[in-house]
Amino acid sequence: MVNPTRVINNIYEINTPVYLEKLSRTHDQAITLATLPDDEIRRIASYGCDAIWLMGVWKRSPLAVDIALHDQPLLDEIRGVLPDFQPIDMIGSAYAISAYEVEDAYGGEAELVRLRARLAEYGLKLILDFVPNHTAFDHNWITSHSEYYVFGTDTDSVEHPMWYTDIHGNTIAHGRDPHFDAWPDVAQLNAFAESYRQASIDTLTSIASLCDGVRCDMAMLMTNDVFAQTWGKQVGAAPATEYWQDVIAAIRAHNKDFTFIAECYWNMQATLINQGFDYCYDKDMYDFLVAGDIEAAQTQVETQSAIAEHLLHFLENHDEPRAARVFDINAHRTALHYILSLPGPRLWHDGQFEGYQKKLPVHIGRGPNEPTDEDIATMYRDALQH
Repeated sequence: MVNPTRVINNIYEINTPVYLEKLSRTHDQAITLATLPDDEIRRIASYGCDAIWLMGVWKRSPLAVDIALHDQPLLDEIRGVLPDFQPIDMIGSAYAISAYEVEDAYGGEAELVRLRARLAEYGLKLILDFVPNHTAFDHNWITSHSEYYVFGTDTDSVEHPMWYTDIHGNTIAHGRDPHFDAWPDVAQLNAFAESYRQASIDTLTSIASLCDGVRCDMAMLMTNDVFAQTWGKQVGAAPATEYWQDVIAAIRAHNKDFTFIAECYWNMQATLINQGFDYCYDKDMYDFLVAGDIEAAQTQVETQSAIAEHLLHFLENHDEPRAARVFDINAHRTALHYILSLPGPRLWHDGQFEGYQKKLPVHIGRGPNEPTDEDIATMYRDALQH
């Protein structure tokens, strides 16, 4: 059972740089975290949201910007949603973090602290990102604590040249989901290294002083079984304990109210909940709803009843296509009311209530102007606003 002090019902995800840039244009003045208009906070709270996830507040990697500017498929994708894209719009992936420090352009740590206090006045918790699996290649750990990372041999880098980078005399692996190609802009951290587990605890202790919870990127990659299958040849046998059990227990020892949310795939929700997570993505439910298979969705509900209150439901997020693009209005309404009927919290995405259709890569700091779809806006107001 979720600790009552950590219960969340509706999370509102904001792509921080894109959101602040749009508000700045709308108000014809620079809007930062501390100057977020009260009307915006009230608008979000009016939909029954009790938490805001500020996605992408941490310092991004200049090296990742350069890598992205030479990634032609990525550039083609960006120009497909932002035809007037300019190189200045490229700010690097939100998940190629060079430091867990709030970007100065958004107002820095002091302004985040002030915003958190304002959100609390409206009954809103603050969620931030934690990326356990990797850092940017220009994170200072690359030189100061290279032992935190997964290393390859000369043979590894010859056999898989896209999986490794030679840097500062070391051959360091790229971050990787075992089902896909390696990510070009990030370095793989070693979930089995005791020193890195302690660094994770230290990092999260700092993050926990600024917010009420974290959304943990690709959380299932850090479990012993998955990490061993992906990197066992390079890192050896798994330790006796699980990464998440060690890390979450250490944070909860000092902050029992801190919320952990897992981005989770491959039907591993129960595993991560047992390791301490409050909530896990329910991607299977999303896929059933996209397919219009309510029968399969209901079967999912029945088979997952033991962990139902821990499952986070969504119709879109920054990794998925916009709901207005995926569903026609009738299917959209059906899916919306279905997830509202389920136990567990919901995740809403900035622009979803307006029916925006363009999915933005997390590498850019500006989005296009999109019109509001009044039918969709009315649907969400009727279903959620109070």
